[in-house]
Amino acid sequence: PEGWGEAVAAERLQGAADSWTDAELRQVLSLRISEEGGLICPARTPTNIRLYSEQDVRRVMWIRHLTQNLGVNLAGVRILVVEDDPDALDLITISLAEHGAKVRGVDSAVEALALLKSEPFELLISDIGMADTDGYNLIEQVRKQERDEHMPAIALTAKLSADDVADYAAAGFDGIAGKPVNVRELAQAIAPFMVERSRSANDG
Repeated sequence: PEGWGEAVAAERLQGAADSWTDAELRQVLSLRISEEGGLICPARTPTNIRLYSEQDVRRVMWIRHLTQNLGVNLAGVRILVVEDDPDALDLITISLAEHGAKVRGVDSAVEALALLKSEPFELLISDIGMADTDGYNLIEQVRKQERDEHMPAIALTAKLSADDVADYAAAGFDGIAGKPVNVRELAQAIAPFMVERSRSANDG
């Protein structure tokens, strides 16, 4: 469950299982199932007790939220993630890949533009405040390069005032997710585009 702190010794907590809620029990079960499936790899103490990290918990919650709450199917979706914070980049790319998306992650707009010229993508997720070329410049170049199809783009940003949101939309972004990265918010930002993708595929 949320709020476990930096790490969780799940096996030690099982003695208190009688007092857990159904949601907490499902969370532990999800962690163990995800471990068996190779989706997470918890550390172990010298006495072989599993230590589930906050990142492990976030990954499992991300997958459950996408499938159970939003009905989002990312299998085979080609996604480009642009983020110069290595931890945030890892969290996003690994979480998306674990849910079946075909993800490429880069830490600069220059790399992103090069990839967009050589590979097809269906969704762009980009940080706004990058050091060299920021998200505004990136999306401007992306829109200039587009021909027939419009690729949905989600901005990652800590600035979420009404004026900021209007600026992102005017620049060419289609959705927004807050920073620090929250996988639930990102899932909610992605969901409308995946629903539209599924609808288009069914109509075709």
